[in-house]
Amino acid sequence: MKLTTIHATLFTLSSSLALAASATQATIATYDAAYDDATLSLSTVTCSNGENGLVTKGYNSIGDLPTPYVAGSLTIKGWNDANCGACYSLSYKNETVYVVAIDVAIGKFNAAQRVLDKLTQGHAEEFGSVLVDYEEVDGSKCGF
Repeated sequence: MKLTTIHATLFTLSSSLALAASATQATIATYDAAYDDATLSLSTVTCSNGENGLVTKGYNSIGDLPTPYVAGSLTIKGWNDANCGACYSLSYKNETVYVVAIDVAIGKFNAAQRVLDKLTQGHAEEFGSVLVDYEEVDGSKCGF
């Protein structure tokens, strides 16, 4: 009996630790082809200027960023948010794309069409949106 209780306790503890170590969450990803325009001025997005702004950090357009994979993010609540410029992994089925958060997107990721095309093997327009797993990752994954 005691051995069973110890095993159950260890299983519960290891399960809790595994859940705590994993920061992956699920949300919807949609696309906006405007984010595919490398000349789009970052002064037009939520993460424009201010202490946490991308323009403040020397990026004036999407094409100046180290990756063309960009998105509005549910983690950005408004102008000068600390999550501006954060790098996230978006995963759908067996594909993962790393995106830079540049704008607000309420309750989802709203990414460049190229992001959804890469995740869905070219089906962004057909699908419109997909359920993705996301996680904040080190900026080096996005080229920072």
